[in-house]
Amino acid sequence: KKGDIMMKYDGSCPFIAMGTLYRDISPKYICGINSLGEFEKSSGGEGWTTKFYIPASEKAKKELFNKMAEAGYRWNADTLELEKIESQFKEGDVVVDKDGNLCLVSKVENTITIVAMAILYTDGDLKIYNNSGAYRLSKEITLASIEDRNKLFFVIAKEGYIYDKEQHKFIKQEFKPFDRVLVKDDFN
Repeated sequence: KKGDIMMKYDGSCPFIAMGTLYRDISPKYICGINSLGEFEKSSGGEGWTTKFYIPASEKAKKELFNKMAEAGYRWNADTLELEKIESQFKEGDVVVDKDGNLCLVSKVENTITIVAMAILYTDGDLKIYNNSGAYRLSKEITLASIEDRNKLFFVIAKEGYIYDKEQHKFIKQEFKPFDRVLVKDDFN
């Protein structure tokens, strides 16, 4: 029936059944993990397997839900619907990863994968990626505090860069001898 989590008899390829059959031989599916180990979402009309299938083991269910989350989806058991998870982060946000590193988000690929254009590691090392970005995979990403955000931008400025929020890129500050610059006087 719709929403049953099944797998092939050999324990592979878990899927969520649509509750109907394709050509009376293959269960239609909502989503599943294909034979290549990738998450696959149904377009609505195809069948999953012509092989014998059984209820999924707890291990297979966990694998399916993990792959589903990595792809940016979750299963709503109440409505029996696959839901798209919207990321809480956006381009330009500063986030903290599970190791305490500060990352400037340049792109959100799904709910747990971000591309960072600058990373301030906990040891104080700053890495700036102007074009390519660095993929940071983590399920434990949180929005940085204002203090941490300011800390990252201070170190970026100290390295001679300014972050352009409109264009979402770094601009290298080049000073020539005798350029006029504004400085803060620390003396009393």
